[in-house]
Amino acid sequence: MGRANPRHTVVLGMLLGLAAAPARGAGGAGLEPGAGVRPDVAVFVDLSDGGARAGSGRLRVFAGTVLAVHLTAGADQVAVWGFAYGDDVLARGAVRLDATGHGRLRLVAPEVRTRTLCRLVVHVPAGSEAKAVEVFPSSLLVPAAGRLADLALAAADPTGRLQTALEAEKVAFDRLETDIQKLIFDGDVAVLAGHRRAGSLAAACRNLEGRLKRGMMLVVLNPPPKWEAWGFCRHAFADPLASPARLATGFQQVLRSDDLGNGPWPYALRAEADAVRLAWIEQENTREGAPDSGKTVVHTLVGAQRVGKGWLVVTMLPQADDPAADAVGRSILSELLLWAVRAHETDTRTREG
Repeated sequence: MGRANPRHTVVLGMLLGLAAAPARGAGGAGLEPGAGVRPDVAVFVDLSDGGARAGSGRLRVFAGTVLAVHLTAGADQVAVWGFAYGDDVLARGAVRLDATGHGRLRLVAPEVRTRTLCRLVVHVPAGSEAKAVEVFPSSLLVPAAGRLADLALAAADPTGRLQTALEAEKVAFDRLETDIQKLIFDGDVAVLAGHRRAGSLAAACRNLEGRLKRGMMLVVLNPPPKWEAWGFCRHAFADPLASPARLATGFQQVLRSDDLGNGPWPYALRAEADAVRLAWIEQENTREGAPDSGKTVVHTLVGAQRVGKGWLVVTMLPQADDPAADAVGRSILSELLLWAVRAHETDTRTREG
């Protein structure tokens, strides 16, 4: 079970001793559902075996997300809960568990200006559990809005998730929904996502090839199996690889290494030797008797490659499949756009110099 964290004990004491005053939120924001509330995220708290412990992992959600908490403990007990930021309790309450020892509660992640680490604490007579909940602001790109406004951006995604994420970030973009739109697009950055067939993605890339070679940036999110272009292709591991993700220095404006975790990673990218690695995982080669035994093998997760005067950037991260609803997926997309802005500004200065 592990010992109770002293900070958890302090929070629990606050919860148990609080009178029924109105809950406080950051900036006076309430925690009741309202307009624009995001879909539920399920949270499971099992205290049926008692004890005190910290919940495994960290839950990452957008502000406004409804947390649907499922509680399990002894039959007919009362579970006291609180949602806290530091020493401030933003919301609290109590839930009576039914005869089977189950109960539910719903709360809404508060509005925040920056990533904010909160804690959901649940206490029953037999023990307690604390779960870390990191709340992301609804828009991650507000600080870079001015620089992004100067970028002519286009997006194509048959699922619509990419477009929904860009709209949520209030980023202006053109839609590339037809071959004609791809052929005539003359902007700075095009993002392609949601392709399930290699042939359809290859056709979209061919339509943008001329502009890419003249200086555009093309970003591809999670290409399907058998797709390959300009030195990149998808590589599936025989067994998913468990290893911590690493990020390049210039790829950590919004994203953090621990956002991506340790996998297990089902696939990565094969890339040319001169490709720029923005995110990667490392694996020790343990093949006994092999010439390169003991050496570290590096697998690219996000890579950038010069194509003519432009850039091709390919991302092979499962979280990037849903940048609309997944806070980490949105962070990946935001990081890619920020990298695109910096690369575009550098190339522009180089051409003008």
